[in-house]
Amino acid sequence: MVLSKIIALGTGIYHHYGIDAALRGLSKTGCGHVEIAASPGIDHVYPEMDDAAVQALAEKLKLHNLKAISLNGNIGMMTDDGVEQSKKLISLAPKLGAAIIVNTVGGEHLEEDLPPFLANIGEVADHARSNGVTIGLEVHGKYTANGRLALDTVCQVNDPNVKINYDTANCLYFGDTWPYEDLEVAVPEIVHIHLKDKIGSKGLWNFPPIGSGEVDFERVLNILDNGGYGGALGVEIEFDDRGWPPLPEVDEAAMSAYRNLVKLLQPHWQS
Repeated sequence: MVLSKIIALGTGIYHHYGIDAALRGLSKTGCGHVEIAASPGIDHVYPEMDDAAVQALAEKLKLHNLKAISLNGNIGMMTDDGVEQSKKLISLAPKLGAAIIVNTVGGEHLEEDLPPFLANIGEVADHARSNGVTIGLEVHGKYTANGRLALDTVCQVNDPNVKINYDTANCLYFGDTWPYEDLEVAVPEIVHIHLKDKIGSKGLWNFPPIGSGEVDFERVLNILDNGGYGGALGVEIEFDDRGWPPLPEVDEAAMSAYRNLVKLLQPHWQS
């Protein structure tokens, strides 16, 4: 098995900057694919976008020689509003060329309750299926805090259009679990991944560029390779509790993460 050569840098790296700054900065890395942030508060893509706005974004992607592979929307699906917003976002995905929607059980509100989510997810999954989209439940919050819990939740959903989006730092932040044996367990149901570095343990907000933290990405990539993961390799950076740095530093962080990941991937691509 040779790991995918599709690396997708997340526009969420530019959380406090607009989509124009994000696409401009990410294109300079040489990476050809992106995951577009659609979480509340970032809104590089948002559920209420009309056709004109979607077309304008598609043209910007083309201008920067970037292709969208996924939309990252931390909307949640426990409430009627969450269901409707999630469905609207799913409807946008094919128009931008994206086939995966990353979402969570409860959105930004971590007072999660599994029964309403399980009652609602079927409707969202059906809508995703009709649009040629797969939902990746993010490792995030309570019921998907690590790979084992996410696998249990996905098994309860029991729908082929609902898989796992594994996050190599959120498993520590939310689940106090390193992304090694935990990742091995989850691999069969992973449709998308966020490769994100981490410094510190549970509840500590420190997510530097790949290669600057404590996650052993060589080990992570070996697990993905051995587990037969063939999807895109998404990259996130969320900096630390001091907040987002100035734009030139964000540009440099994105460049550093991309270069470090490409270097780590070379043995896999040559095997």
